[in-house]
Amino acid sequence: PWHILMNMYSLYNLGTWLELSMGSVRFSIILFGGVILGNLFCLMMNVYSSIGLSGGLYALMFFYFALLFSYSNVSIVSLVRNNIANIMINFLPGVAWQAHLGGAAFGMIMAFLFRFI
Repeated sequence: PWHILMNMYSLYNLGTWLELSMGSVRFSIILFGGVILGNLFCLMMNVYSSIGLSGGLYALMFFYFALLFSYSNVSIVSLVRNNIANIMINFLPGVAWQAHLGGAAFGMIMAFLFRFI
């Protein structure tokens, strides 16, 4: 239940801002692409208990981080410090970190692609 509540809270906070700033179509591509790639990462690593939105949320989060790097003077240290709770969630029992990794990869790829589209 804690993980689901955190996902809902993260989607509300980060998702609202990102959808308003980039539009519904691009937002949906990143969110659902992150879910799909996150779950594919789990399948490739023989984790069959992964369901949900975590991969999509990590795609949104890392898309946002990539934008911060591209357009501001943000450092990796400040990003890690401000997101320590999200990092620690990866080490909780029963959390499929593989889905987070797949979603993060998709978010960074999409940030790169959207800069040129």
